[in-house]
Amino acid sequence: MRREPPRKLADYAPLAFPVDYGQQDFLVGAPLLPEMLAPLPSSERRTRVLDALNGFGGRWREETSNLGDAEFAAAVAAWRQERGVSEVQAVLYRTLAAVTDPGAETRWLLDKVQGKQSTGSGQSDEIKRWLAVVETQLLGMDGEL
Repeated sequence: MRREPPRKLADYAPLAFPVDYGQQDFLVGAPLLPEMLAPLPSSERRTRVLDALNGFGGRWREETSNLGDAEFAAAVAAWRQERGVSEVQAVLYRTLAAVTDPGAETRWLLDKVQGKQSTGSGQSDEIKRWLAVVETQLLGMDGEL
């Protein structure tokens, strides 16, 4: 089976972050499953979706941004300046670095990015190749494992 080469981060749609890296609120209601909507005429589908949105009251219409996270924003800016990486790469690195109990692969990756020696915890070649892609594409490192 032939695998496609990994796509570059720039090949995807632009990524956007919450205003000033603040928290986001997500409103989740009852699911509108495709099999429920598919048999309906288009106008009734539209009505069903709007009714579901209206079930949240006016909250979704009066949405305002949450307060930003100045500390996180400063850390992102500092990492961009220090490493010459994109905003996306800096946000992803700072997000991973903030994890309190990272898994083995994340810990190994963070150690590598920070120039620390890591035991490698016996990753398979496949995982090492994946980590090289993460290191290069997401964190802006050299990708040499």
